Amino acid sequence: MALKKNGNQQVETANEELTTKSQADIVINPTNHENIKAGQNRLFIAAIDIGTTYSGYAYSARRDVEKDPSNIFCPQWRGDEGLYYKTATAIVFDEHGQFSKFGFEAETYYHETIEDQDDILACYFFNDFKMLLYKKKNDLNKDIDITDITGKKMNAIKVFSASIRYLKEHLLDSLHKSFVRDSNISNNDIHWVLTVPAIWEMKAKQFMRDAAEMAGILPDQLSLALEPEAASLYCRKVPMSIKESELKTLTLLGSGKSYVVLDQGGGTLDVTGHQIEEDNFLKEIFPPNGGSWGGNNVNYEFEKYLEEMFTIEVVHKVKREDPVAYFDTVKQFERKKKSFKSKSDADVIFNVSQAFTEVYNQIHKSDLPSEIRIKHGKIRISALRFEAFFDQSVQSITSHLSEIFKSPKLQNVNIILAVGGFSESEIIIDSIREHFPNMQIVVPKDPGLAVLKGAVLFGLEPLSVKSRISRYTYGIKIEKEMSAEDDERYRTLRKNRQSRKFATDVFEKLVEIGEEIKVGEWQPATEYDPINKDDKEVKIEFYATEEKDPVHVTDPGCMKLGTLDVDLKERTSSNGALKLEINAGGTEIKAVITDENTGKKFKAKFCLP
Repeated sequence: MALKKNGNQQVETANEELTTKSQADIVINPTNHENIKAGQNRLFIAAIDIGTTYSGYAYSARRDVEKDPSNIFCPQWRGDEGLYYKTATAIVFDEHGQFSKFGFEAETYYHETIEDQDDILACYFFNDFKMLLYKKKNDLNKDIDITDITGKKMNAIKVFSASIRYLKEHLLDSLHKSFVRDSNISNNDIHWVLTVPAIWEMKAKQFMRDAAEMAGILPDQLSLALEPEAASLYCRKVPMSIKESELKTLTLLGSGKSYVVLDQGGGTLDVTGHQIEEDNFLKEIFPPNGGSWGGNNVNYEFEKYLEEMFTIEVVHKVKREDPVAYFDTVKQFERKKKSFKSKSDADVIFNVSQAFTEVYNQIHKSDLPSEIRIKHGKIRISALRFEAFFDQSVQSITSHLSEIFKSPKLQNVNIILAVGGFSESEIIIDSIREHFPNMQIVVPKDPGLAVLKGAVLFGLEPLSVKSRISRYTYGIKIEKEMSAEDDERYRTLRKNRQSRKFATDVFEKLVEIGEEIKVGEWQPATEYDPINKDDKEVKIEFYATEEKDPVHVTDPGCMKLGTLDVDLKERTSSNGALKLEINAGGTEIKAVITDENTGKKFKAKFCLP
């Protein structure tokens, strides 16, 4: 059943804590911004970062990181060329769909351990799957499938939850080994933080939360951290992490300073404007924006190059029938990409699978053209051609930055804080410096870990961000009784038995796009009545749109976030409104309905459709 707006709107927002309040929830006095800590009863704070290319976790005992924010531990993972602080975002399931391996182990198992070609094709191997949540943002739901390297499908949330579960269990094993005398350490002793790109839609964030719950992380022990905010927090709290002198870093990112955070990952690029307030809290001055311009775009350009050399038919046949050969070649390129220096004049040489040449001979009945420089299983690419693989990424990044710096909100900003794994690329950073000579480009010593370690600090101090700019107009679906003079804005109408006229599917605005929202603060409460007094249940549907003044929830661009079910069966009479309060300043939206007839509270959890 639907809602209609209550005629009496003189409602005060209550500051008392909710009866359903979990350990990680925060209720603060709007006039006193205190940095209340998340999950205060938990001994450890751990962050998990499922990246497009690499994944990992970091953790700290609460008392250790409270004393020194640099006391954050990242395990090392053994890859084929040494030790790394993150492992590969790769996962293998057996032919029955059961989890087998994750990370570098998954890559090694799939590409080296399994010898029989039929066994390779029977298994499921997934990598680069995080981008699904960005590419399918308009169609995302719990039933959506993901395709592995050979085209086989599996439920996407199963893949994500298995990845999170593996990292969670790996951390628990590490804790047990580190604290031998205290074998009682369990999952309940940890407050978990999951990193998400700031430009992700609400559905994608909810998808990750649902995947974490499937992996055994309880809702009240989980927070979501926006990646640019986490990196910003880490670089300010741990100044020695910057590739500058400590004094210069403190000056650059000190109180009163404004800067742009450029979070360049493998899949997406996030740009956000931050300002450090006098009280040292973070204020968002420009909302998150960006696109799919991460480091994997360079890999896609290389894949196009393979198709130009060997033809599309050959490359697709190798990928489909010999995925190990294809993946190994791309991995070889990935290593060279990470180490390639700008202004280099030396040819780039790396291994390329013999399968490409063999399949080319089979299909085209001829040898490779002479211009393809392959000898003894190695391909040689000129430095100029190799650098061209970065051109599309450079153009997309610099063009986007040029556009956002036209905003009046960023006119006084002259600092770019570059974080994320793609910020390790000299070509990208040098190109940004070249395009923006008046900007100070600040890069952490290990930009790929800034987000991960910063997420631990965010878990400790979730209110370190004081306010954010709303990316959307948020509201609910209601029915609105029409006045004597019909409002021509409303397209869908109905009449009840008393001939009273109502506009249906009306977008009742609660928060407006571009509005500054204080974190932890609840919007002024609004009262609504059920359309029919005898209703035993009301379904409150929440929507979001990029339009400033939507009329109907069916307008183009409106997306449904979720539904809050309100049980009215315990009502002894039809009196009493439903009071709605919404908190849209966090990394997730919270909503609470209070039935003023019974005093019962209903807390929203935005589930995927």
